[in-house]
Amino acid sequence: MKARESNIELLRIVLMAIIIVWHYLVYGESLLQNLTHTSYIYLAPLLTFPVDCFVFISGFYGLKLTRRKLISIIGMLVTYSVSIFFITSALKGFFDIKAFIISFFPVSTNYWWFFTQYILLLIISPILNLCDNFEKAFFRKILVLSVVFYLGIMSLFFGTKMGCIGDLPLFIFLYLTGKYLKRFPVQQLVSNRWMILITLYVLSCLLICVSKSDEQGILKIISYNNPIVVLMAIEVFYIFKQIKIGTIKLVNIVSSSVFVSYIVTESSLRMPYISLITNMGHGMVWYGMAAILTILIICPFEIIRKKFSVRFFDWISRLSYKIIC
Repeated sequence: MKARESNIELLRIVLMAIIIVWHYLVYGESLLQNLTHTSYIYLAPLLTFPVDCFVFISGFYGLKLTRRKLISIIGMLVTYSVSIFFITSALKGFFDIKAFIISFFPVSTNYWWFFTQYILLLIISPILNLCDNFEKAFFRKILVLSVVFYLGIMSLFFGTKMGCIGDLPLFIFLYLTGKYLKRFPVQQLVSNRWMILITLYVLSCLLICVSKSDEQGILKIISYNNPIVVLMAIEVFYIFKQIKIGTIKLVNIVSSSVFVSYIVTESSLRMPYISLITNMGHGMVWYGMAAILTILIICPFEIIRKKFSVRFFDWISRLSYKIIC
């Protein structure tokens, strides 16, 4: 089995650290409630692209739906959801039977919105992967239609979250974009990656200045579906793609457990955890250090969980096959 590129695994770690820092600002500094009264808002364009980048990476390298993979992801979410429920109950000194039952259904309850959308994307990936056989011209038309319909018409008139499927249309667009650029590279995006990224950031800051008194306008500028944010995600991917560091086992190990950091910082433990961090210090340097430290601390727990759960999920996978077939 070919070893995964550590440059992209390093990118995953950096992206997750940025997401955690974003959580510090949103929940610890009340960023979204003070959009027009905080200097942190000029850092927002550099902190909102990681979600898009994660999905773009999935498209670039492709998703393969397997029973085992689906069960493993859902199993991981249920394990942490139930565990977090017990920890929260112990901290509160109260056991809520309804919340306990709900904790077994983190996907359908959209407890972690990203994973709910990601699982939906994984389920429909066999259909999306049919585009591997599309001609360039036809594939480009599909993407243009997606841009016009979703990033244009839908976001302008109806908003981008379409009922229970939430951000799935955006995830589909990013996934297809990743697949398109893998097959048909646009050299200008690769060779001018730093210039384009800096230009996009400056443009975002200028737009924020123009919209300084308009909170809704600022939210649109830093939203996941903003074309500027999408392009920034693509350029950051290319920057790391061009870094040649070979295979670094430690980086790959940490990267394989990086999403658990998101699970913890977007759970009911979020506020106690973020309060602890903000009480210890403030500022981007401290937040960056705290985010990396969080990832490194959580990593061993996820490695242990995987080691003990792999056989169980394999058994569930075989059982499901027998029931279905």
